[in-house]
Amino acid sequence: MQAFDKFMKWGESQGFVGYISDKTGLNRFYTFIILCVVSFLLTLSAILNGFVLFAVGVLGPAYSSYKAIESPSKEDDTRMLYYWCVLGVLITLDRFAGFVLDIIGFAGVIKFAILVALIMDDYALSKLVYEKTIGPLLKKYNTKIDKAADAMTKQGKAMLEEQGKTLLADAQKKVTEKITEEVTKKVTEQVNQKVSEAMGEQATKKTT
Repeated sequence: MQAFDKFMKWGESQGFVGYISDKTGLNRFYTFIILCVVSFLLTLSAILNGFVLFAVGVLGPAYSSYKAIESPSKEDDTRMLYYWCVLGVLITLDRFAGFVLDIIGFAGVIKFAILVALIMDDYALSKLVYEKTIGPLLKKYNTKIDKAADAMTKQGKAMLEEQGKTLLADAQKKVTEKITEEVTKKVTEQVNQKVSEAMGEQATKKTT
């Protein structure tokens, strides 16, 4: 308690706790507690938002997937597919709307809590999320998604083929130019050599 009192006095002497308390109208004790909780969550979020998230959300389920593949039962295979499907959707959402969690400031803690919830109880929440939201949505727009995917695949294939043809044409052009240059150089050297030999023979004849 004495340590807490000393810390409170130090905070008041720095004007930090008092300033926040005056601005919010909260008691200084509660202000201090809230600041400690926020600081703890921010620190914990920074720790979790890295390898820990990767280990919990990817490495652990990857090993569980291996176990599911090796087991004779198909139920655990389906269970893992539920998880990976949900995780893929969450990663996509985070890619486009993750800034919302970054604004809140506790992104690491929230993501960690979501992953743990999806994994707990043999991935029961993953199955529930898939069956109630993702599955019905995909079934509803399945045809449109397939058409869009096919169109993108064909367009990408056409672009790659066109790019390949362009690269091949450029390569052939460069090879042809190089060969022509080498042949021209060789022929020129041979012609010059013949001319020099002929001129030498004529000079020899004149001197004799």
